Amino acid sequence: MRRVTLWDRVEAGRPVLDEDHPRVVDEELKSSLLSYLRSGTPIVVAPGKWPDYLSDNDRGILPMVYYTDGEWVWTEQHIYYLEHYDVLPEHAFVASAGERTEAPPVNEDVQQQAIQLIQG
Repeated sequence: MRRVTLWDRVEAGRPVLDEDHPRVVDEELKSSLLSYLRSGTPIVVAPGKWPDYLSDNDRGILPMVYYTDGEWVWTEQHIYYLEHYDVLPEHAFVASAGERTEAPPVNEDVQQQAIQLIQG
């Protein structure tokens, strides 16, 4: 199990995307990926909110939610940045999700493994 990467690097404590970071151009791919990401099993809902790092506003707007499909772990940020900025998650995840629009169900043991991954 692994985390889905979104950001290319961190500068001064703020996540950054490179100018050439892949963006989705195919609306069907975007739609299927959004459906897949939204259908993941929520494993952690933390208090607080993440800001929109691609805007100039540092106010927290994104719920701190982590999801899994049993193979990958991602956050609400992945959904938001794909939906609003066309930012693609890492290629290996996109290839793994394929054209599926629903993440598989995940049992309690796998959910615990995903939580351990988040906790480091």
